[in-house]
Amino acid sequence: MNSPSPFPSDLMKLFRRIVGMPSTIGLGALAALMTLGCLGTKPTSDEESLGFAGDIEGIMSKFCFECHGVEHQEADLDLRTVDSILTGGESGPAIVPGHPEESLLLDMIHDEHMPPEGEILTEKAIEQVRQWIASGARP
Repeated sequence: MNSPSPFPSDLMKLFRRIVGMPSTIGLGALAALMTLGCLGTKPTSDEESLGFAGDIEGIMSKFCFECHGVEHQEADLDLRTVDSILTGGESGPAIVPGHPEESLLLDMIHDEHMPPEGEILTEKAIEQVRQWIASGARP
């Protein structure tokens, strides 16, 4: 199954023609084409690119899953998926996407209630969680 190309078809035709050119001309033209292609892309900020699976799940696994994972779900809170975080536990949803200042999870981390013992989250990890929530808590 072919996935749709992110490039317009005329750019793909041009690319195919460049590949067939003698190497020196082809490489120069390819470099120019790649530069032009990058000009139209919108850079993403760190906040926009954060996702649960790639950035937050590892933090949660290291610091939270012992009490809010498979074996234990203290206060009926499961922090293993975005859906379960949004559902929350006894105190309601653990986060409010787009609003880290209203998110119980961050309050508990900042007040050092979570994790209750052992190693606490680094400032970098806390900031990643804050940014993830602020950007909408993507999966």
